[in-house]
Amino acid sequence: MAKIDPFNHLLMNLAHVPAFAFLSWAWLNFFNMYSFSKKNIITFCFLLVGLILFALGDEYHQSLIPGRTASLSDIGMDVTGICLGVCFFYSGNLIKTKNE
Repeated sequence: MAKIDPFNHLLMNLAHVPAFAFLSWAWLNFFNMYSFSKKNIITFCFLLVGLILFALGDEYHQSLIPGRTASLSDIGMDVTGICLGVCFFYSGNLIKTKNE
């Protein structure tokens, strides 16, 4: 099996951040999470738990592939991406409502 050079390994790991940022942003848009009602806060919590479980499942799946390993740092990057996606969603929403 060919060894991956450190630069490509870093790029592959950093790809988790934008992927999960987009995933969280897309789910927040899909569920119209623009306001902070009680129902939306509960849905928001379920979305966060679901996205984190997806990240854990992705790492588990990766551990089953020959030559690949699961990594806590990848899960950390996934969670970072989730947080960035949430920040982008709500900051974009804040800017949009200020302009209206």
